[in-house]
Amino acid sequence: MDKDGYLLELCRYVVLNPIRAEMIKQSIDYPWSRYRATVGYHEAGEWLDVDWTLSQFGRQKKRAIEKYSEFVEEGIYNDPPLNDLQGQLALGSDKFVTKVLAKLPKESQKDLSEIPKKQRRKIYALSTYFRNKDRSAAIYDAYYSGGYSQREIGDYWGHHYSTVSRWLKRYEEHMTPLMV
Repeated sequence: MDKDGYLLELCRYVVLNPIRAEMIKQSIDYPWSRYRATVGYHEAGEWLDVDWTLSQFGRQKKRAIEKYSEFVEEGIYNDPPLNDLQGQLALGSDKFVTKVLAKLPKESQKDLSEIPKKQRRKIYALSTYFRNKDRSAAIYDAYYSGGYSQREIGDYWGHHYSTVSRWLKRYEEHMTPLMV
């Protein structure tokens, strides 16, 4: 995760989960949340670093707590930051994600067998993969994102999944666009 762009958003998202789940009405009401310690409601345990979080909102503790509280409350209707997760692995700017994925062996970038199907995320709408790309490259990217099966991609194009399988195989062998 690119801490500069996503860490605070992820912290806010986690703090607001009990509200979204309708377990509580206000963040301060959830006893197992870091929110209570961050806003000074009770002492932070030795294991919990609230100073870094508050330092992102100001130098004076009282003012930082006010700003942090506002930040949390303003995020209640935001989309989850995990919607931006790319390749089931990286959360951050395009530059950050490219850097992370480049460190992985090519084989591991494609192998999704270790990720349970229920945990695979549809990172982008399927139509997004087909903007400004040739069909073969788009099919390859959509399938190896982990979010779409060959059947789903075939249904999108009006073809049987076995056709998508052949497109993928030919594209991988030649890594050139196919005429279909």
